[in-house]
Amino acid sequence: MNFKKIPRIMTSQELIDMAFSRSIKETKKKLSYLKSNRVNNARKIEQKKIEIASKESRQYLDTILKKTPSFTSLPDFYYELISLTIDIDRTRKALGALKWASERIGSLEGYYRGKTKASQTKEEFKKRRREFFGRLASVLRQIDGELGYLQVMKGKLKNLPIFKEEFTVVIAGAPNAGKSSLLRAITGASPRIESYPFTTQKLLLGYMINGIREYQIVDTPGLLDRDIEEMNPVERQAILALDNLADIIIFVYDPGETCGFSKSSQLDILENIQKNFNSKVLVMLNKADLLEKDEINEIVKFFHDKIYICSVKDNYGVDKIKEYIITEAKRII
Repeated sequence: MNFKKIPRIMTSQELIDMAFSRSIKETKKKLSYLKSNRVNNARKIEQKKIEIASKESRQYLDTILKKTPSFTSLPDFYYELISLTIDIDRTRKALGALKWASERIGSLEGYYRGKTKASQTKEEFKKRRREFFGRLASVLRQIDGELGYLQVMKGKLKNLPIFKEEFTVVIAGAPNAGKSSLLRAITGASPRIESYPFTTQKLLLGYMINGIREYQIVDTPGLLDRDIEEMNPVERQAILALDNLADIIIFVYDPGETCGFSKSSQLDILENIQKNFNSKVLVMLNKADLLEKDEINEIVKFFHDKIYICSVKDNYGVDKIKEYIITEAKRII
């Protein structure tokens, strides 16, 4: 989903100026061989100006409509974020106004081309074309407020993160527990950085390839390591939108506490995620190379064997994580 494809939204006056200017230039270019002192040629010239002014303005409006994603077909994750970012009903009404304007201009073009065809003198041809230009400008001025609103909307939407509609793994855990290292180990590449709305944090994004399949891996530094209940309502809703993105969550646990967070505080983060998210959560013990075997056995017992043992630094256990992702994708999709 890429909202950066929405074109720059002109003001109504910019659009009027563009349509009229291109109408004059294109007509001169296309009909330069005609001598305007002849009645039939003069008619063709004015009709062509009407046609091009209509085409340029309608084409521009239709491009905005086409490039703006349909809110009804948005994935739940994007719908959640967008509903926090803009007024969806107001945006629908604004787009509806653009659709009306495009259709109205098309109707006016047909009407004035007919009136020009029925006219008999060069003065009448010019009069009909000027009348059309006036009506076209009036229609566009009627949607000036909507164009202004859509430009503001575009500015907000272009900053939303870009995700593919693929099986998605969200990585969570305390800072420095090894989340970004796991992402790099799984994907074999440096992650792409995306801003996340309503927070000061960034998301790290990468892709794991298996044959022709792609699996989207998202690291959430600074997002899922706080108590969600302590967030303000908008920030909380934005964080919870990640539940619609995640097919599974991998929680990276550092029982050796080298990350700077105690085991109990890390388990509080885990409990917070399990309480607020519906996605399946896999616990991955990282930095196993720093632990004694007895310590690992105690942790495995604590989690009732539902934990993966890894040392991302040594690439130990990473293949099992990849296999888990592939298996879960087959089960869910």
